[in-house]
Amino acid sequence: METAFEDAWQTAVQAEKDLLKTLADKEPTFAEIAHCLAEFRVACRNAIFVNFDAAAAQNAENRLWDAHVKINARFRKLLSRFRDDAGKKKPVEKRKLEKHYLDFIKLSQKFYRGYIQHLSSHYVGIPELEQVAKKFSFENLTVETPINPEPELRGRILQSCHATLIRLGDLSRYRETELVSGKERNWGPAIGYYDLAGIIYPESGASHNQLAVIALADSNHLRATYHLYRALSAQEPRPGSKNNLEIEFKKVLTAWARGELIPREDAGIPGKALTHWFVYLHAQCYKGLDFQEHDELENEVLSQLAVDLKEKSLEGTLQKFVLINIAAEELAKDRSKSEPTHNAQLFFQRINVKTFFTLLQILLGELERFATEDSDSKESQHGSEKVTVVARRVLPALRNYSSWLATNCGSLIAQKEDNDTVLSVQVQEFWKIYANTLTLLASTFDVPRLLEVEYLLEEDEETLGFKPLINEATSRRYQTNKGTTKPRMLDPGIERNHPNIEMLFRIREFVVDGLDLVVKNRIPIAFVDENERKIFIYQEEGLPSQFYASPRGHQPAIPSTNVQRDEIRNAQRARNTIEGRSAFGGSQSASISASTNFNRIVEGVEKLVESDTYEAPPAMPQLPEFLRPTQPSNNFPYQTPMVPPGFGLQAPPRSPTFTPFFTSSSIWGPNPPSLSHDLSSQRLDNAQALGPGSQLSRGQVPYTLETPSSSLVAVQNELLLQQKEVEGRSSSQFGSTWTPPSISTPQPPLWDRSHFDNLPPYRTSHLQHSVQPPPGYDFPSSHNHAFIASTMSPHHTSDSRQTTQDSSARFGTIGQQTPSCGQAG
Repeated sequence: METAFEDAWQTAVQAEKDLLKTLADKEPTFAEIAHCLAEFRVACRNAIFVNFDAAAAQNAENRLWDAHVKINARFRKLLSRFRDDAGKKKPVEKRKLEKHYLDFIKLSQKFYRGYIQHLSSHYVGIPELEQVAKKFSFENLTVETPINPEPELRGRILQSCHATLIRLGDLSRYRETELVSGKERNWGPAIGYYDLAGIIYPESGASHNQLAVIALADSNHLRATYHLYRALSAQEPRPGSKNNLEIEFKKVLTAWARGELIPREDAGIPGKALTHWFVYLHAQCYKGLDFQEHDELENEVLSQLAVDLKEKSLEGTLQKFVLINIAAEELAKDRSKSEPTHNAQLFFQRINVKTFFTLLQILLGELERFATEDSDSKESQHGSEKVTVVARRVLPALRNYSSWLATNCGSLIAQKEDNDTVLSVQVQEFWKIYANTLTLLASTFDVPRLLEVEYLLEEDEETLGFKPLINEATSRRYQTNKGTTKPRMLDPGIERNHPNIEMLFRIREFVVDGLDLVVKNRIPIAFVDENERKIFIYQEEGLPSQFYASPRGHQPAIPSTNVQRDEIRNAQRARNTIEGRSAFGGSQSASISASTNFNRIVEGVEKLVESDTYEAPPAMPQLPEFLRPTQPSNNFPYQTPMVPPGFGLQAPPRSPTFTPFFTSSSIWGPNPPSLSHDLSSQRLDNAQALGPGSQLSRGQVPYTLETPSSSLVAVQNELLLQQKEVEGRSSSQFGSTWTPPSISTPQPPLWDRSHFDNLPPYRTSHLQHSVQPPPGYDFPSSHNHAFIASTMSPHHTSDSRQTTQDSSARFGTIGQQTPSCGQAG
């Protein structure tokens, strides 16, 4: 075999010399170059399949590809002469040159596709290689004795196939770059080859580096940043990707300084600038030096991200954000070993903590929508109906962040040493909401009964070979119990489960990851399991360990994370969103911090109002007579100025300038009407309408309301009085048709006694309540603004609460049991 290989290799070397000699000529013909290249291809292929390892030692594949690169460079140089005006002057010559170049690309692609076909025919037992052959619909060539390679040779063969797919992608990219211009370029074939290369060998960063080249050609900064970070974070990083990333960041900073980073057509449109802000934030943080708009920009990015996740699907954008954040922190650690990075690592760690925090807030808000279901119902305990659309959008990203936490929890705990830093406070708030989320998930879903998925989920496949998440702590995510890599969902023989089962499995794994960290004492969270109550409690620093032990029959000592289903049942479902104008690009976005701080007040007041006032009234055939809009009677001391809230009807005001106080929107209005002013004017109108013979004009004490609580007491007393009058009134009294003298045209009676026949007594107990002024803005933590800066002053009462409504518990507020991290950003 050695002699056969030496002969084959000598033939290949001679073919290479002939090709280089032809290229060195001043004016070689295209036919001569094509002939020499074809001879070199065949000679190299023969030598490779005679002895694969010996050909690899001679670097046969790379030498053959280098010849293709040289010829491509020669064509590019010739094509550049016919661009712009030169191409218009010599269109015939330009078409001939483009035809020769297209023939070169097609013949090269045909050869390399055939090379993969030869690999799949000569070597068997390599599933990845068989997958590629199936993708190309190759037919196996006739081979005398197919080889079942050893594991080491199998890996080298797979790497050869991977490199060939990269070259096929490069050839497709060359074609689009040189022969097509502008938006007409079709990168589909090139991206397909690169993606397939990443699938069969995810440990290499080569495919991501080439995908970044395409993104740069399209001026897509987010995709370029993502793929460059992935190329650097692979287990086999791509050389040169770091320089490419730094060049890309310089372009981003320059475009921002010129005002060109955000396209003009996207300026001022909510959500359009999110990706540009995100890339600019990373470009600044990469330098490790603080900048003026750091906090505001960081908060705006997270705020707009939360808004977009609630309103639409971000598809792969959220995953790109998360993986860029994780890769940036890991790269900053590596860079700090060889170069000054200043505070880059702390900046990126802060971004990761705050992004994880924001996603947990969104998930909590969605889970609370179904927290009132019957806990005894087996179907509701492990049903997918509780996983809302918004929760489905964030669960894959939370799965990645769960692996990030398992990898980096040590560095987060280390932040405790300096309690005065903003990051240290942020980490403490993060532990609280993380414990809160685990508690709510464990109480909402029957986690042990959730089905397990035996294959890789989409986010698992995407992060294969991603070094920051590949370690012993996350091995359960990617490997089976036998230590082998889990199959992909599209592998032969794999039947994919319903998406609902996959979502429930993500919840199961998230809780299991957290429980694993707690059991191994890797995070400052305790777990209490008593009487089927599973509670995760953040261990405050300085408290004794006995404080977290809950003896049987006693409740856990920390109520902030003791979130039970019974305590959540009365959680507010009304949605209130604060909309603020962005300082970057003029777009509008909801401010998370403002809404989370303000939700505490909204929730408290709404519970006071809705607990009694808005309960359903007693069932009755018709509304009582004295609550209908009708003409006043001598039997009533005054005309009722409004219908008490909860009945859904409102008496029309007699004065055109009167605005009823008890309306659905007046509670949250920016300028609630003055009780003394409105009701005084109403009393004046009533006195004038009743005339000199009325009780008010004869000196009776008028109906007054000084505070909301006294008004409700007055309404209650009057209703009780009217109830007694209705029950004891004679038929003649009901038939009164008296008309005030101020009304010139007589009106027919609006009702008669028949409406009240067999009417059950009316109860007024539903109106017994008192409205207290909303509590002050008591911040549970002095560092709440460290997460997301508020866009309004703590005492600013904007009417923006009347805009698009959102859950008051949207960002972590769970009834009255939410810890400080769930109430402020």
